[in-house]
Order: sequence, then C-alpha cells, then structure tokens
Amino acid sequence: MIDRFLVVRKGCPFCRQMLKVISKINLKLPLDKRIQIIDAWEWEQFGLDNQMILKKMNKIGLDDGFPFLYMEGVIIEPSPTTEQLRILLETYLNDEIII
Repeated sequence: MIDRFLVVRKGCPFCRQMLKVISKINLKLPLDKRIQIIDAWEWEQFGLDNQMILKKMNKIGLDDGFPFLYMEGVIIEPSPTTEQLRILLETYLNDEIII
C-alpha cells in the first residue's frame, strides 16, 4: 500500500493552495496511487478522533502545522508558489503519471 496523505484544515490559505495543485495531479495518477486528502477540521476544532490516520500522523510531525503532505516516508513542506509545488510533485511522481 502506498502512503500518501495531505492533511488540510478549513480556512488555511496555504492548504487551499496545496489542495489545488494536488487535486490536478491526482487526476493524472492511477486510482491506487493518488494522494489521499484528509480534512482535519473536526479533529482540530472539536478534538474528534474520527480518523485513525491522524493519530499516526501526529506522531511524525502533524502538530508542526498545516498543510501536512506525507508521501512514502517523506514530509513535503509547502512551497512558496503553486508552480514550484507542481514541478516538485510532477518530478517526484514522474514514473506514475499516466497522462
């Protein structure tokens, strides 16, 4: 199984920027290799423990802030621009892009 997650929160401008790029890249990836997008607003606002993956992510650095992009053991920080993030992800996932 491939571990690829993007954890975002409601109202975060950096999350929105990263979400736009990843949504477009997900369209170019096979279904089993897409980046799973997790909205953590319930966990952050109310402390609801409704997604077990958030506990695991919290142990490896989720509490450092949002957005939190984890791809196969690598934590990717937000980029200054959406273009840089797009280039980084397309280069990283080059072998898997089908379009």
